[in-house]
Amino acid sequence: SIFAVSQGGIYTTGGMYAEELELKDSTGITIQTANSNARHKKIFATSSNDGSPWDEMVYYSRGSAGGWSGQHTFTVDKSGTSGTGYEALRIRDSGDGSNSIVAVTHKLGVGTALDVAGDISGERLNLEKSSGYASIEIGGGSGAFIDMKNPFSDDFDCRLITDGTGLDIIAAGAGNHITLKTNGTERFQVEDALVTVTPKATFTTSVNIGSVTNSPAELNIVRSGDDAALINFSEQDQAAIEFGIFGNFAGGGETGNGIYVGTGITSWSGNDAPIMFFRGD
Repeated sequence: SIFAVSQGGIYTTGGMYAEELELKDSTGITIQTANSNARHKKIFATSSNDGSPWDEMVYYSRGSAGGWSGQHTFTVDKSGTSGTGYEALRIRDSGDGSNSIVAVTHKLGVGTALDVAGDISGERLNLEKSSGYASIEIGGGSGAFIDMKNPFSDDFDCRLITDGTGLDIIAAGAGNHITLKTNGTERFQVEDALVTVTPKATFTTSVNIGSVTNSPAELNIVRSGDDAALINFSEQDQAAIEFGIFGNFAGGGETGNGIYVGTGITSWSGNDAPIMFFRGD
């Protein structure tokens, strides 16, 4: 016999077919299968008698010792024949809370919000909104940051960070730079001791160089000390000044500001006679 009723249960060794199967119990129901090595597969539901049909549905699978405690696979099968469909969702758990995996074969659709208590790991994050702006919002008790790195084991190679009062862009390590490009061409680069602007810079207000507290002109340069070279024109890089504007020139018992035209000067003291020099207090 493939069908028997015993101790309030229904047992079959073959199949059972019906248009509708309804199971009722005051506390809950259980559907269970077991093979010879007692790896039970069980579906059960509990009810608190508050009018809801099921308060909780549990899928339970007892695995082998030392391996995954349970694995549940949800398969989509249009033909209704076991083993011919494709896996849509797989859930695995170690049984001791140390490791759990929920694997979605294609993509996971979330209707409202996805709340995650821990970290999210993956290979790619794609955000697409049908209208308006897609957005990423990051915040914490101290602020927020985004780290970019290669290899992944690095702490960070480049970091965008804020504490709520501004934004820092940090390139870690000596010799690393920050570059801004438009149309694939470098326009602005920041290095350890150099800022490069290509091809030109346009300023809509006055430009101040040095410790400037007053800006009476469009270009204001302040440099303290004797023989302070303010502007230099030379025929080649690192050459001595051939045409220069100096502040607080000291020499010959007199001091003042000067315009120098000559064969080269590194300082006023001991320089060769200039071709032309204008000096005034």
